Amino acid sequence: MCVKPSVIGLLGSMPFIGWTCTTLVLPPLADKVGRKWITFASIFTLSTCLVTMLFSKSLNLTIVLMFVCGMTSAGRASVGFVYGNEFLTPKWRDVFSTMFVFVDGFSVVMSAVYFDYISKHYFYFSMLGPIFGFLSILGLLYIPESPLWQLKTGRF
Repeated sequence: MCVKPSVIGLLGSMPFIGWTCTTLVLPPLADKVGRKWITFASIFTLSTCLVTMLFSKSLNLTIVLMFVCGMTSAGRASVGFVYGNEFLTPKWRDVFSTMFVFVDGFSVVMSAVYFDYISKHYFYFSMLGPIFGFLSILGLLYIPESPLWQLKTGRF
């Protein structure tokens, strides 16, 4: 209520601006250094930003964090998607792709349903993202680099 509508609009725009800024950088970088660590860094950064946003009292800090969350999307959604697909046979790639996109979209739909019909208390629901993010990070510590990437780069 105290700030211009354009400043509030930045909250919704910044993730897409951040994603746009890294879309041309992270996927080619993942082709050079490997998919595992780009995915790992993206999920770690995203989870850290989400936790920080939960405790942020500053609109400017939240806008910056939304931009950083958008920057991680290229590593999380694009590189992570390829990373996951490279472990599978062609038969299972369609199933994985469908589930990956479904879970990503379903979480947004469930958020809207939760806040509209169930509760306006957001803290515990919002902690699900960082919790699953940090669990994914733990899992990535035990999952090897993409075998297909290793074969393509001669690092097998």
